[in-house]
Amino acid sequence: MRIKTLTIFVFITFLLVSSCKNAKIENIEIKDNKQCEEFNKKHVKFAIAEQNDSAIYYIDKAIKCNPEHENYKFSKVRFLIGLNKYEEAEKVLLTFKNPEEPTIKMNIGILKLKTNDAQSENILKDVHSKFENLKSKSSTYFFYKIALDNYFYGKDYALNQIKEYKREYTTAYDLQNINALENSIMNNEKKEVLFKLLNIN
Repeated sequence: MRIKTLTIFVFITFLLVSSCKNAKIENIEIKDNKQCEEFNKKHVKFAIAEQNDSAIYYIDKAIKCNPEHENYKFSKVRFLIGLNKYEEAEKVLLTFKNPEEPTIKMNIGILKLKTNDAQSENILKDVHSKFENLKSKSSTYFFYKIALDNYFYGKDYALNQIKEYKREYTTAYDLQNINALENSIMNNEKKEVLFKLLNIN
């Protein structure tokens, strides 16, 4: 499996927050985190080499080494999706500290949609409702809401929402992501737009 470039999907950045107050404990934490990162680097190395069993072995070691570092779990989710192992990827998402967080739950809904799970529609409706009812939307939440606007309300509505997004969020990063989503909406069916968020073929 080759590592794919993520064109659209905006991953949440999880910060490692150490609760250690003792300097000695903090030094142990730093050493452990370096070891965990070494496991992650080996995962990447074997993923690039398409040695899938070894890649899974080392990302699992990284996760076990530091279960609080959820970016390792995201790496495993991306890798499993690249192998078309959607149900396994969903199981990893369910191990997150807050699988009800809207973007994580949306990913679960999209994976269920891909596997024709009857629950997918209700999950995506629930997430869409949460995005719509947020008083203040981060660019990430607004981005995902637009993808679901396209799914539930249609292309014209979503494209109008993109205009609003571009007025509100103007950083190069935000505009790159929304332009990619706009292009996807213009050129794909509504399900495919959601699948492309996760680099699902």
